[in-house]
Amino acid sequence: MGISSLAALAGLTLFRNMAGEPTFLMCSGLVLLLVCVSAVRTEYTRNSLVSPLALYGVLYSVHYGLPAILVGLGVFGFSYAANTHYAGIAVIIALSSFAAYEIGISLARSSLRGLRAAPPVRRLWRRRRSVAGIVSLEVVGWLARFYVISQGAFFQLTRVGTEPLGSSLHAAVRFLEYFPFYGYAVALVACCLDDWQPPRRRIARHSATGLGTCEFMYWLLAGRKQEAILVLILPVVARYIRTRRMPRWYVLAAAFFCVVVLFPTTFYYRTAMEKYVRAGESWGEVARLSAQAALRGDEGVPEPGLIIFNRLNLLESVSASVRLIEEGAWPKRLGHDYADIVINFFPRFLWPDKPDYGYGTQFGRDASFLAPSDYSTSISVTYLGESFLNFGILGWLVFLPVGFISEVFFARAFRAGDPSATLYYLTILSPLMFLGGTAALYGTGLLRVLIVLTAIAAFMRGSIRSPVPVRDGLGQDTATTGSSFQT
Repeated sequence: MGISSLAALAGLTLFRNMAGEPTFLMCSGLVLLLVCVSAVRTEYTRNSLVSPLALYGVLYSVHYGLPAILVGLGVFGFSYAANTHYAGIAVIIALSSFAAYEIGISLARSSLRGLRAAPPVRRLWRRRRSVAGIVSLEVVGWLARFYVISQGAFFQLTRVGTEPLGSSLHAAVRFLEYFPFYGYAVALVACCLDDWQPPRRRIARHSATGLGTCEFMYWLLAGRKQEAILVLILPVVARYIRTRRMPRWYVLAAAFFCVVVLFPTTFYYRTAMEKYVRAGESWGEVARLSAQAALRGDEGVPEPGLIIFNRLNLLESVSASVRLIEEGAWPKRLGHDYADIVINFFPRFLWPDKPDYGYGTQFGRDASFLAPSDYSTSISVTYLGESFLNFGILGWLVFLPVGFISEVFFARAFRAGDPSATLYYLTILSPLMFLGGTAALYGTGLLRVLIVLTAIAAFMRGSIRSPVPVRDGLGQDTATTGSSFQT
């Protein structure tokens, strides 16, 4: 694993002096796309379509491979022309990080061979405690959400640069606001518990559907695409871990259509939202009027195709990061961003003077994405850009431990079949799949959430271990002494 990526990387590096040419950009994007498709195909043969490698193969194709090909062909362009000169280098960085990710996963699989030979037993969740855990997360989270709404901070626009909540209280409420999302994840895992009888599992399935609908509408009306998309993805991942089967093709097609439509729709919605929020409308009126404007599509200037390209194109952010370092506009940060993960772990109410982290709007202004006077719009650096800003061309080393850790989470959920491990894997999908994030932004929050969910999972677990059931060819559950699920 990783040999094809390293070979492709070596080939592209030989022609690095042509990195500014459109032909090189198109060819390098095609090479990256082929490497990613090959990785996804390998995971398909292993019956592991929701593994971190398969997910990263799809995401790298969409966020880096396809944009490189389209820009190289001249179908679309970067918002700032100077970044195009460094786009070829950005593709090489993407390929090197993908190779490092593959190597990290390979090392994890080698070290986890004992898991495959271990007795397939797991700690089951108790039904009543599972319900109590879900209710606790939902109640605490929705209380925090009602407080957010009461303070006028429901919409994404009102959270950028305004900080309507106090600093310490703001951080705590924003953390608790995500609890219903994790309650939804617990409900999804509960649907897959094999010791629940069909009537109770049916009730859990309906409950998870209701919670998922509430989550989708909350984040969609708030103007947040990432969480809304994850609400659609989590059931697919949980179901695949349980049954080793994807949903029917028309279900996947409907989900894909919803995700594609979500990009231009949320763009129009947020554009309209800005007008109505500044007009002083109540949050209910803002949501209603913005939704109507989004359905009409009359609030946005760009075409839907350009909106989708701009939202999926992370290549320009990496290219801009390379340009800032190569032209000497920014010094290398030498790991400062990754040290912020440890610093930010301490709550602000314990450390009131804790320094702010992240790039805010500075990256967008210095990279010429934004006007010099724009202090309200933030442009993501991305994980790749962050690694280059810190360590230059050696930033790919950061993705070795990322690949290792993510594969460990997946292996525990996929092979051992433990419901708690499945919950942890669903939890890390948010920072894992959102390639536009940064380690400082998502690392600290993930650590805190995992601590909370570990305590809840310990409360829900029973004291009896149970054999892992196997899906046979007839779709029936059977006990096994083997080491993995079978289809």
